[in-house]
Amino acid sequence: MATQLSVDQVLRLTERELIQFVKQNITNEGGTWNISNIVDWEDVSQAKSELLSEKLLGSPVRHTTTQSPSPSRSPTVEPTENATQDYQTKCYQALLDDGCRPLFPISLLPQVSANADAYYDLLRPWTRYPDMLSPEDWEVFSRQLRRWKEFRTWQLGNRRQTVGFSEYLDEQRREFERMGAAEFAAQPIFEQTVRQQWEGEYGHGQQQPGGDDAEAVLSRYAEAARRLLIDCGFVQPFQLHPDPKQQDQWTTYVEYLAFECFWLGRLARSAQKLRLQHDAEWEGLVKADVVKPLGACDDLRSTEVEDMRGRELERAARAARSFTAVTGTTATDTAATDMVKETRTQPTRKPRARRGQQPPSHTQKSLQSSQSPIDDIARRNDLVNEYVHDTQKYQTAKAEVDYQQRRVEWVQSEIGKIMAEQRAAGKSGSTIGAKSRKRKPIHDADLKPPVGKHKRTDETKETVVDGRSDYSRTTRSKKRKLATDEETQGPQLKTEEKVAGEIDGPGTKAGKDRRVSTKLDRWKNQGKSLHNTSLCSSLVLQEIRRCRAKKSGRVPRRKAEG
Repeated sequence: MATQLSVDQVLRLTERELIQFVKQNITNEGGTWNISNIVDWEDVSQAKSELLSEKLLGSPVRHTTTQSPSPSRSPTVEPTENATQDYQTKCYQALLDDGCRPLFPISLLPQVSANADAYYDLLRPWTRYPDMLSPEDWEVFSRQLRRWKEFRTWQLGNRRQTVGFSEYLDEQRREFERMGAAEFAAQPIFEQTVRQQWEGEYGHGQQQPGGDDAEAVLSRYAEAARRLLIDCGFVQPFQLHPDPKQQDQWTTYVEYLAFECFWLGRLARSAQKLRLQHDAEWEGLVKADVVKPLGACDDLRSTEVEDMRGRELERAARAARSFTAVTGTTATDTAATDMVKETRTQPTRKPRARRGQQPPSHTQKSLQSSQSPIDDIARRNDLVNEYVHDTQKYQTAKAEVDYQQRRVEWVQSEIGKIMAEQRAAGKSGSTIGAKSRKRKPIHDADLKPPVGKHKRTDETKETVVDGRSDYSRTTRSKKRKLATDEETQGPQLKTEEKVAGEIDGPGTKAGKDRRVSTKLDRWKNQGKSLHNTSLCSSLVLQEIRRCRAKKSGRVPRRKAEG
């Protein structure tokens, strides 16, 4: 007969013990699982149920059920010594194939598995419970993959879309192959079982892609996702795609953040409800004079309090036995002892009165009055037991909220990383930002006169009249030839020239400064000494006035040079 264990006991099993337990509870005929040997699996929370599922599915029992090695193995693939690492590696690859970002690179897996405590901060977003250390905390890729599949199902459900049975069947086969249960996936019963599971998930009349109101459904879903994200502090705009597989990674992770925020709100509301119930039960204990008002509620869970409850129960039982010794009733000692045992094991049960039973005599009434302290203590223990049980539920709910909050923060950090990676790669998007196309300033010395069909060399020659050159005419001629040559270029070059012109064109301050600088250099070459600061400033002002006057149509009066 197989051993019956609780969920907590199964979670604490070592790898060797887990293998033995799984082998005892899987039949050889059809590979079915006998869940009845896990006694309290129906009463545990959803999070602990997920832990149990991960524990059982991740069991390396596949490597111990057969004594003979695999008949064929590819010579290019070396078998992994650690079966669990092998499974985690396959889950890692499955995450990449489905567009999910694993928690850490696969090259770090041997170090993390060898010393998970040293990587506590790295594993923190995907650890099971903050106050429940487990040697399997490093097995994050399988948990990530299972959570990502839940998100993918959530994506389709909110779009009123379904997964075809063939696609669903292939995915289930791949999952069993990753776990090393390819033999079971090849059995005829496998497809029948998967079809029943598929009908249970997608057989609720969900809308097929391309329905009449698909756009309205997506719009309502996007608005609900925005509200969820705002509650978590995310306010960036995004646009969901009707087909989740066509979305970019940034938008998919924003939608994934909405999924995790949804569960954070749900867990927080559940924890708040348990907290109110927890406080009400404590007030009930205080009003019943069971306990004194204490600041720390965890005192009732201590060993000293449990021992105190047992001592008080034994003291009440001894008082009942003393009364029976005085009255001469010998059976009361056994009755009192049985009462103590019953209140310890099942304090909520009370004996029912049988039909036709005679009313109690005076002696029996006295005996019952002597046993009333036991009843009072039993009732008190009922209240305390209920409080302690609900306290454990409340503590677990708080831990789940904290666990989910860390996961939400991790997804937010991944969104920031994706944005930085896309910007670095030069990808553009309305929500990510466009790549800058700013060009470096172009100087006249760097521009070579283009060789065109209608090159007018006479206008590019300098004409010195009264010690000054016709620089303005030369510059305008070059600009016209640049414009003529620009017409022969492609649209990309025209756009770049337009951007460059907006930055440092002839009408801008940078263009004017270049002309002044070139003019000063020309004067310097003609023998004008510019070492005198006042003379340099005067020449600059003269050139600026001349340019402004020419633009306005007035010719300023020139001072004699020298």
